[in-house]
Amino acid sequence: MIGFNTWGSQIQFGLAANRPTTPPDGTTTNPNTADAQTQGNYKDGFPLLYFATDTGALSIWNPLTQAWAGGPGSAVPTLKTVAAPVAPASTSVYKMQGLAATFTPMASGTARITVSGTITSSTVTAGDGINLQISYGTGSAPANAATLAGTQVGPIVTYKNPTTVTAADVAVPFSVTAIATGLVAGTAYWVDLAAESVATASSCAITAVTVAVS
Repeated sequence: MIGFNTWGSQIQFGLAANRPTTPPDGTTTNPNTADAQTQGNYKDGFPLLYFATDTGALSIWNPLTQAWAGGPGSAVPTLKTVAAPVAPASTSVYKMQGLAATFTPMASGTARITVSGTITSSTVTAGDGINLQISYGTGSAPANAATLAGTQVGPIVTYKNPTTVTAADVAVPFSVTAIATGLVAGTAYWVDLAAESVATASSCAITAVTVAVS
């Protein structure tokens, strides 16, 4: 972790081995106090900026909220291959796919979630398909076919059979990315896909699913 002050012509650095729960000088949780000013959190009334990278992500001390905040990439990089779920059995409501991938951010802030896999079809009819959208949340991860849960983010990916097909020949790769916001350091989050069938229930499913979080 490095704290530095670029006020005037001075540049001051401070080092610490671990990410603290207080400002890097360790004297107070309130950078606005006189004690903090004398210890170097302020220079001539201007706050110093402290950046922490020892968490594996960029964290910045916010003197207004008196807390560390993380930018993009605040999550521990995670790559998981998950079990293939059963196709969604509804064309009118989204159901969870039950991927149950998890990650725990090391700093509060945001994380980039990418879910990739292959779409398969069990029908031959043109127009049959599937809608997919990234979801995330806390607590117990939802099971396959569970009621819609968590927060849905990013675009909805849609696949439809373009014409009459041979079902065994349908193997369409997909990848969708979204940004999860408002993450809290040290809190475990699950990642899933919300899914809805298009035209015919249970017509399309996903397999070879990989979840990447960074």
